[in-house]
Amino acid sequence: MRIRTLTFAFMLSLVTAVAAQDVKQSQAKVEAFSPQGQIKDVRQVVARFSQPMVSFGDPRSEPPFDMDCAGKGRGRWADARNWLYDFDRDLPAGIECSFKTKPGLKTFAGAEVASQTFRFSTGGPSIRGAWPDEGEERIDEAQVFLLALDAHPDLASVRANAYCTVNGIGERLPLNVIEGKERERILAEQKNRARVLFDVIFKRGNRGAASVKDVRLIDAPILVASCGRPLPAGAHVRLVWGAGIKTANGIATTEVQTLPYQVRPQFSARFTCQRVNANAGCIPVLPVQLEFSAPVARGIASKVEVRAADGRVHRPTIDPNVATVETVEFKGPFAERSEATVVLPGDLKDDAGRILANAAAFPMKVRIDDDPPLVKFPSRFGILEVNAQPALPVTVRNVEPMLEAYALDITKAPKTVAKGRIKRIDTDDDTVLAQWMRRILREPSEDIRRESSRNHGEYLKPGSVPMLSDAERAAAQPIDIPRAEPKMAMQVIGIPLPQPGLYAVEIASTRLGQALHAEDKPYYVSSGALVTNLAVHFKHGRESSLGWVTRLDDGKPVAGAQVRVTDCLGKRWWDGTTDANGIARIERELPRQNRWQDCPHAPNAYLVSARIDGDMSLMLSSWNEGIRPWQFNLGGGSGAEPVIAHTVFDRALFRAGETVSMKHVIRRRVGIGF
Repeated sequence: MRIRTLTFAFMLSLVTAVAAQDVKQSQAKVEAFSPQGQIKDVRQVVARFSQPMVSFGDPRSEPPFDMDCAGKGRGRWADARNWLYDFDRDLPAGIECSFKTKPGLKTFAGAEVASQTFRFSTGGPSIRGAWPDEGEERIDEAQVFLLALDAHPDLASVRANAYCTVNGIGERLPLNVIEGKERERILAEQKNRARVLFDVIFKRGNRGAASVKDVRLIDAPILVASCGRPLPAGAHVRLVWGAGIKTANGIATTEVQTLPYQVRPQFSARFTCQRVNANAGCIPVLPVQLEFSAPVARGIASKVEVRAADGRVHRPTIDPNVATVETVEFKGPFAERSEATVVLPGDLKDDAGRILANAAAFPMKVRIDDDPPLVKFPSRFGILEVNAQPALPVTVRNVEPMLEAYALDITKAPKTVAKGRIKRIDTDDDTVLAQWMRRILREPSEDIRRESSRNHGEYLKPGSVPMLSDAERAAAQPIDIPRAEPKMAMQVIGIPLPQPGLYAVEIASTRLGQALHAEDKPYYVSSGALVTNLAVHFKHGRESSLGWVTRLDDGKPVAGAQVRVTDCLGKRWWDGTTDANGIARIERELPRQNRWQDCPHAPNAYLVSARIDGDMSLMLSSWNEGIRPWQFNLGGGSGAEPVIAHTVFDRALFRAGETVSMKHVIRRRVGIGF
């Protein structure tokens, strides 16, 4: 009996312990609570319970916590287990909140909820916005900063923990907090910028400028401060908002904020002008400038003078509507091969009252050079009428009295050189014409890249690569270009090209190479000219195309002309002759071209040539300047889709919610209609 009693007692105690453990494990509690710790911009509190707490949807449900928080708001149950508390606005800095489960709180089933306490803080005051903006690279040596804070700070803690650091200065500069009337004056003076900071603090939309009284800027948590001493020009500065800065109720920051800045350079003046190379003097026909590193009042800047050697005084022309300027310009021309003097007024200061750091460099002597050498064709390619005394114009200035020039008739150009003999090509070879058009029209940078790759990556300067090879130059016709008036500043000379044909013209000037490259090597200038009495017209269509040949001297159509269409590489796509109206009808589709790699000068173009009675002319289908559809108020063009869509509805009036029936008619435009 005793053994049975002891066994029963033991089993009873074991059952009791297990039951107690089950009760403990099943006790309700708060599974998750957010936020906790230190966090900014708190707008909502979320608590999730381990068991259902309320009958969902019951508006009489009481809040499950006793709250101690300065932030105002209202709580609600999102569902049976999740409780939310929404603050009226984002909590500012300096707020501490605690949420403790109410004594005797029970679940919906009647189970007791464990007692728990949760806390969070919005921390000490932090910088939400600043003027000047963070990263500004031209702050003043005595810059005043406006710092938008998310709470009013304890100024003693600001003085103790905020400071400036400057590269090159080993000590910290204390942050000087500006208070009282001086702060009010600065805020009133910078009210528009302060208004933007006010909107940043309270997260309001920018509603435009307002007075200080309207937005209560004086009462806003905007700190006005400056570094403890003037900052050196050009220095990198960091405004450090350190840990330990407190709000009025004693809550301190735990993290450091750093705002980087750079002080503007010292006030200086720099003279600039256009030169043909780095070692040359100023070009006499172009303006010269004086640049200031900081704004200067217009009235002071207008007193700057450039005194030329011939006694002429040049003064700047400044827009009367501007208050300050940073650059003044002096119009030329100036006397060639002379010296000019830049003279500054004695009262020259910038907008901050700083005097010129390099004032000792003035009055400054500047060298005026010769008029720069110039050899220039009107364009890379042009067409000249054979019956109108054709001459290719070239503008020259300050170059050799006799220029080295060559004109190569491409219709009789050398193709290869073998055993001292020059082979000539057939004038009907449009492949060669296409190659020459690529050479004439391509940009000089392409020649530089091509020749540089041949020279193992050696960089070649613009104008240092000739268009004509040695063999082509040997077969070309030398041209004498005498300058009738060598002392003239600029002269336009016509190079006579009396015979019809396609010409490549190249001029070499050592004087130009000396000026632009500072080397005793020629500078090459080239162009192309087509001398003809034929004009070729071309319209590229989707299904067919049209060619038309006329004469330049009388505009009449040319019958029986041989017309050929090739791509930019010379591949033949069509050839035929014009009818009595000078029209060549191309009754086949010519596909769209896209040769950006091979023909950057005309990647989408066809080369169309016409020949008759020893005369030849050509055109590229990309020559559409002045004859595009939009210039005649017409639609379409190369990008237009040949599709017309139209919708027919079952009725003209509709009501909301009704079903509408419709038919779509899609038509494609072709040569015979739709």
